[in-house]
Amino acid sequence: PLKYWIRNIMIDSGQIQYINIPIKDTTALLNLDFTCPQFVWDDPNTQFITSFAMGSGGNLNADLKLNIASLDFALLLGIEKLNLRKYYKPLASVLHAGGLNGFLDAGIASKGNFNELGAVAASGKISLSELAIKDTTGADFTSFRSFEIQVDSLNIKENIYDFHKILLDQPYFKFDLYANGNNISAMLVESGSTAATDTTAATDDIDYSNVFTLMGSYVRSVSSNYIVSNYSADSILLRNGHVIYNDYTLNDRFTYDLDSINMHSGKINSAGDSIILRMDALLNYSGDFNAYVASTPDFKTMRINYSVQDMKVTDFNAYSRHYVATPFFDGVLDYESTNLIVDGKLKSSNIIFIEELTAGKKVEKKPLYDVPVRLAVSLLKDVHGDIKLDVPVEGDLNDPEYKIGKVIWQIVENILIKAVTAPFNLLAGLFSSNEEDMKEIPFNYLQPAPAQQQLKQLDMVAQVLENKKELQVELLQLSDTFVELELMALLEAKKQYYLSTQGKSGDSLTTEEWNVVEAIETRDSLFNHYLDERLQLSSGDLASTQEKCISLIGDAALKQQVQALMEQRNTSIRNYLLNNRGIAAERILISNNHDAQKSNGLSQPRYLVNYGVEE
Repeated sequence: PLKYWIRNIMIDSGQIQYINIPIKDTTALLNLDFTCPQFVWDDPNTQFITSFAMGSGGNLNADLKLNIASLDFALLLGIEKLNLRKYYKPLASVLHAGGLNGFLDAGIASKGNFNELGAVAASGKISLSELAIKDTTGADFTSFRSFEIQVDSLNIKENIYDFHKILLDQPYFKFDLYANGNNISAMLVESGSTAATDTTAATDDIDYSNVFTLMGSYVRSVSSNYIVSNYSADSILLRNGHVIYNDYTLNDRFTYDLDSINMHSGKINSAGDSIILRMDALLNYSGDFNAYVASTPDFKTMRINYSVQDMKVTDFNAYSRHYVATPFFDGVLDYESTNLIVDGKLKSSNIIFIEELTAGKKVEKKPLYDVPVRLAVSLLKDVHGDIKLDVPVEGDLNDPEYKIGKVIWQIVENILIKAVTAPFNLLAGLFSSNEEDMKEIPFNYLQPAPAQQQLKQLDMVAQVLENKKELQVELLQLSDTFVELELMALLEAKKQYYLSTQGKSGDSLTTEEWNVVEAIETRDSLFNHYLDERLQLSSGDLASTQEKCISLIGDAALKQQVQALMEQRNTSIRNYLLNNRGIAAERILISNNHDAQKSNGLSQPRYLVNYGVEE
C-alpha cells in the first residue's frame, strides 16, 4: 500500500463567495481560518478546526473529529450572533414574507455517523433572539424576543430526548380571518407556483440550495422513521405572549387581544405519573384567564380546569349581532370550567356568572338563531340583577360528529327559553317605564340628532328631574369611534360609487337616492370591484371592504368628521332639555367618554344616564 502523511494543513484569513443561483443569493465567508493537524495512511482519524465570520453578520467555529473509514464524527459547534436576515430569500421561496430579522446563537456538542440519518446524539444550547417575520404588507406577522432550548441529551437513534429548559419569551402572533382565507394561507407559497418551482426541487428530492426545505426534509425523514416516546424536560416556559385575532367574515369587524400570556410546566417526564401545565393571560385589556392542565404522559387521561374573570360581554358584540341579531351594552362575565377526559370521554362542569348584563334591541337583520335574547336576559337576572348558569356537558370526543361548542350553545339556549321573571327597579316602576330605557339612550351610528325614540327617553329624563328637584343628570356619550369611522367611510364610498354609476358629479342627493346608497351591500362585488380599481388593488391583496373605504376617503378627514358628529349630538340633546323642557343648565352635564376600553365593541353609540346629588 501507498504510505503517506500530510501534516499541518492550514488556511489563514481566507474568503469564500458562495452564490446560490436558484434564489439569486450570495453569501460571503470572511476571515476563514482552517486547520487540519494531519492525514496519515494508517490512521483514519483526523480533525478539522474551522472558524469564519459571515459577511452579513455573525461568527461560526467548528471542531470536527472524523473517522474517514467509518464516517463516525464528533463535532463541537459554536455560533455567535448569526444574522438571520441573510436567510430572507430562502424563506421567501416557501413563504410570502415581507421581511425576516433575528439572530442565532448556539453551543452544541454532537456525535454520530454520516451514513445513518438518525445516528446523531447532541447536547448544548440553541438560542434565537429578536426574531420577526413580517407579512407582505410589512406588518409583523409573528415575532419573539428569544427562544432558547437547553439540551441535556438528545439521541435520535436511542430515542432519548432530555431537555433542561425550553423558553419562549415575548412571542407575538397575528391571525386575520377573511371570507376567502386568512393571513397564514395567503403567505404560503403554493406548490407549483413560480416561486416554488424556481427554488425547490421535486417532491422526492432534497433541495440542498435552500436551508428551510433542507431542514424540512430532514425533519420529515426523522419523524417518519423514529417515534418520540422517551422524553423529559425540567421546565417549559412561555413568557409575556401576545396574540391578536381579527375576524372579517362577519358584518362587523371583530378584534380580540390576548396579552401577557404566560405558561409554565413542572418537570416533564414520559416515565412520570403526570404532566402539569399552568397558564394565565389578559383578555382584551380587561379579563383574566387562568388554566391548569394535568395529563398522563400518554395524554389519554387529562384534567383541564380554567377560569375567566372580568370579561366584557360587549367585546363579542360582532358575534352576537351576527348570530342572534342582538347587541350587548354592558355585562361582565366570570366563568369556571372543570373538565375530565378519560380515553376520549369528556365530563365537564361549566359555571357562568354575569353581572350587569344589558342586551339591546334586535338589529334589523335576520339572525342565524332566532332567540329572544333581550327578554331572556331580563328573565334570567336574579334580584341582584345577576345571571348564574350551571352548564354540565358530557360526550365522546372520539366521535367526529360531536362538537362541544355546539352542545354548550344548545344547553344555554334551552336555559334562556326556560328562564324566570325578575322585577323592575324603583324608577322604572315609579314612572311606568322600562328600566333599560331609563338607564341609557341608544343612537344609531352616524345619527346626528335625537329622533322620536330618543326624544321620548329625554322626556323621561326631564320628568325625573322635574319630580326630583335635588337631582342632577349626567349624560355620558359612548361611541366606538373606529366603528363610526368605518361606517362613515363606507357610506361616503358607497355614495361616490353610486354617483359614478349614474354618471353624476357633486355631493347633493335626494332622499330616494340616499335610500339607494344605504341599501348597497358591503360585500357587493361590483362595489368592491369599484374600490379595487380606485385603489389599484389586485385580486390577491387581502383587505376588508372597510379598510378599502378608509383608504379611499382618508383617515385624518374621517377622524375630524367623527368628532364633529359626536359634538353635534351633544349640542342637540342639550338644546332640547334647555329649550323644550326648561331644565336649568347647571343641572345638566353632557360629556364624551375618552376611555377606549369602555367604548370598544359597542354595537351602537349611546348615552349613559346617571343621576346624582351635588355634595
